[in-house]
Amino acid sequence: MNIITDTSIGVFDSGIGGLSVLNALKTYPFKKIIYAADTAHLPYGEKTPEFLQERAIAIVELMKTFGIKTIVIACHTSSTTTLPLLLKLYPEITFIDMLEPTIIAALNSTKNRKVGIMATARTIATGHHKTRLLAYNKTIKVYESACPKLVNLLESNGQLHELNAAIDEYLTPLLEEKIDTLILGCTHYAFLKDLIKAKA
Repeated sequence: MNIITDTSIGVFDSGIGGLSVLNALKTYPFKKIIYAADTAHLPYGEKTPEFLQERAIAIVELMKTFGIKTIVIACHTSSTTTLPLLLKLYPEITFIDMLEPTIIAALNSTKNRKVGIMATARTIATGHHKTRLLAYNKTIKVYESACPKLVNLLESNGQLHELNAAIDEYLTPLLEEKIDTLILGCTHYAFLKDLIKAKA
């Protein structure tokens, strides 16, 4: 556990979504945590891979000025489009993404092998979650729902009725498929967990 007690860590996301990850990290005694919220360029889910890669490089370069050698990509969209490039460009930095732990948790949770995914349009377009799920278990049925409204609503303090309407729009088709496990493929959605659970 030395990595926890004697290192600093960086975390980045397009906005407030990564705060759900940051809160979990605060339970560990890191010497320093640097959080970068790229709010000037949100939502990431509507950006091109090339733009996201440029932003990720800029943020990593910023983190390096603070001496950060471990970076959490607290964004599924960025993870699916930038991680391979970052690993190639920065072999001296350890990158931690949200994807694999999410996939493993879903596989361990599902009983009927029907898994739903709510994520940004860009993340859904990559097909990463579905590909990884099927790589582990080809019998899994995966149902995806792109949710373009949710990040903007959360970042702009959208009204409760607006959030509920958007959740209904994106969640209902998944529930109709009788899913028993739902992947929230965007760290922003962690703040909607209670609203989503109430409809499941």
